[in-house]
Amino acid sequence: MRQIIFVLSLLFSGIPSVNAQISCLPDGISFYNQTQIDNFPSMYTGCAVIEGYVNIDTRNAYNVDSLIQITLIQGGLYMSENNITDLTGFANLTGIYGNAWFSENSFSSFNGMESLGYIGGTLGISESYELESLDGLQNLDLIGGDLDLEENYNLVNIDALSGLDSLGGSLILEDLPRLHHLDALLGRETIYGSLVVDGLDSLLNLNGLLSIQHVDSTLKIRENVLLPTLEGLTNIQSINGELILAQNNELTSLTGIESISPSSITELTIEESGQLNFCALDNICSFLLDNIGPHTIETNDIGCNSALEITNACNGINGIKENLAGTLTFYPNPASNNLTVDLGDLNRVNTTIKIYDSLGKLAFETQSTSTLMIDVSGYAKGLYTLELSTSDKVLRSQVIIE
Repeated sequence: MRQIIFVLSLLFSGIPSVNAQISCLPDGISFYNQTQIDNFPSMYTGCAVIEGYVNIDTRNAYNVDSLIQITLIQGGLYMSENNITDLTGFANLTGIYGNAWFSENSFSSFNGMESLGYIGGTLGISESYELESLDGLQNLDLIGGDLDLEENYNLVNIDALSGLDSLGGSLILEDLPRLHHLDALLGRETIYGSLVVDGLDSLLNLNGLLSIQHVDSTLKIRENVLLPTLEGLTNIQSINGELILAQNNELTSLTGIESISPSSITELTIEESGQLNFCALDNICSFLLDNIGPHTIETNDIGCNSALEITNACNGINGIKENLAGTLTFYPNPASNNLTVDLGDLNRVNTTIKIYDSLGKLAFETQSTSTLMIDVSGYAKGLYTLELSTSDKVLRSQVIIE
């Protein structure tokens, strides 16, 4: 709530005075056919500020060209079930105080809305099967509520959101089967609501979430059939809600969520991930062994198929982890040119050093008995796993290449 108040304060304090512009329609307006849209300039001559909402709900509309005079909507903007393919009629629209909901629309992008700088409420886009990108929203700086993208089956990228500075609510990405990366979301540290990544069939990593440190509600990673790793979540420290990890068919390990405080998890669900066999992270062990909250753990691979399997593994590894503490040091992190690996206690011990990319592919391997420097300047940006192994111990940690 405090964040929403802050965002709205920022929003309204940054809005220029509209007194010089003609305003109208305090109760809002609905358009049910193209003729009503075309008649708007003559019915409301010079009206630039809509005091209420704007609702366009008809299959009998094809463009919004006659709404070009509108610069500000003080209510919400709602567009649903229409055949509009061109949004250039909103070329002068700079802001929306309320929600902006787009459902069952025919446009392939938001080209034409490049002047839109802020939405005070939620931006929701759903069931828009022609939508391929969010191009046109690249100047959108602030969303005061949720960002909710659902059932847009041809949405390929959300790169236009890379300039989004403030998000005041949840981040919900559901049933977007062609969306293959989340890089545009890098940069935000807190999600002031739930974080949901569900049904992204083409997603191969979560690297676009690397900057997130806190989630104020549920964290759900579900039904991402090609996702092999959770390492894009490595910086999340607390979630203050339910942790749901389910139906991620390629996932073999929970590595990547080890920084989440177990006390911030209210309920734990790990299920229906047939290849998942490593779940005995310290925080998951603590959650289960200390009975912090309810849990559902089932239908995974051996090792993660029940709470008992996980806690047995926890009891088997705790002593080993204590032995290995403090022996792995590397810097800088993130790295861009050279990565220095200090073997510490392993100096003068023959040690194999490996680096794996986010898909588990071996990117580097060598042997050393002393501190070494690795040139990573040619590596693609992303999250990597650094592994040191000797004849009797294995150490792993994550390193970011930028």
